[in-house]
Amino acid sequence: MSRMCVLVAVLCVLAFSSCSNQAKTARMEGWTVDLVNQSETLGPDGKKDVQISVPVEPGASVLRLQVRNIDGHASNWDTIPNNVCWAIGVADRHQPQTLLNRQDGSILVPVKEQSELLLYLEDNGEFRGGQTRFEVVVSREGGQETTYEVER
Repeated sequence: MSRMCVLVAVLCVLAFSSCSNQAKTARMEGWTVDLVNQSETLGPDGKKDVQISVPVEPGASVLRLQVRNIDGHASNWDTIPNNVCWAIGVADRHQPQTLLNRQDGSILVPVKEQSELLLYLEDNGEFRGGQTRFEVVVSREGGQETTYEVER
């Protein structure tokens, strides 16, 4: 094998490994508005909701979102109807108080360009407590899933 082939092979391996090791992150932005409550239905309850921003790349539409604990107290929110998990309200950064959810809490969000989704969650005490780490799972049409660790 020539030196050039070896060099190209090494560069390809390095490029691939550096891309695959990049952690994706979402950001907790505090308690901002009141759009969701302690149920699967959307609507205010008089308490400000946790707001998390999630960057999304262009591609297939977003079908589902889930926020869950990585450690600490078991916690789970999602956009899947009729499964007893508290609802996630979903909005676009450009229209932060207009939820994109359907009436049953589910979503189908087209992503034609780089954008940022805002997720609204009713805090179960674990966000304020600060001891539990969370992740966001973004599921798209076609089966692709991307996981983002939530930074505080």
